[in-house]
Amino acid sequence: MALTKVSYSMITGAPAATIDYGSFGTPADRTTALTAALAASDVVFVNSGIYDPITISASGKTLIMDADVEFRLPDNTVGSGAVTGPAVFHISGDNVTVYNDFTVNGNRANNSSFSFPTAVRIASCYVTGDNAKFNGEVYVKDAYWVGFTAEGGSTSGTEISGLYVQRLKIEQADYQSVMLWSVTDWRVDQIVATGGTPPYTFNWYDP
Repeated sequence: MALTKVSYSMITGAPAATIDYGSFGTPADRTTALTAALAASDVVFVNSGIYDPITISASGKTLIMDADVEFRLPDNTVGSGAVTGPAVFHISGDNVTVYNDFTVNGNRANNSSFSFPTAVRIASCYVTGDNAKFNGEVYVKDAYWVGFTAEGGSTSGTEISGLYVQRLKIEQADYQSVMLWSVTDWRVDQIVATGGTPPYTFNWYDP
């Protein structure tokens, strides 16, 4: 008798699993599968592997990270003449929750923020939605610009609210490690920021 492997989607009440929603051979494939899983379900198990950058724009989503999940900026995505660039993991929807540890890799050795003006606040891990919650460690390494940013608008009433992060670990960010800009009702339990060689005279921001 032939045996059929049971996928997460076949288990009643189980979250949708990324691996059930497409090819899993490359980082681009994994991100395409994750996008499809998020479109199909509000609760998604993110299987181990390296993913390309993603923006979570829908609200009310929950991601459960497997061990060794990494979102990585591909080589040569941002050239030395660019004046802005993409996030690697971006939450723009409201009420998005992430469980367990995961890594965001800015791959700064192969991307450049040389021409960025200081007004650019986009980060490798970037939050612009209300009530984003990270129940675990967000490990941001080799950010090609800011490591982690949460931001709303610059005027009263346009702030984002409700940010929670259990632990931020930032290593070797090219600019500021962490920036919270126009955020209300926020809580970060722990920030550990090490290394980095910002090419600016005001790199005292990090301490």
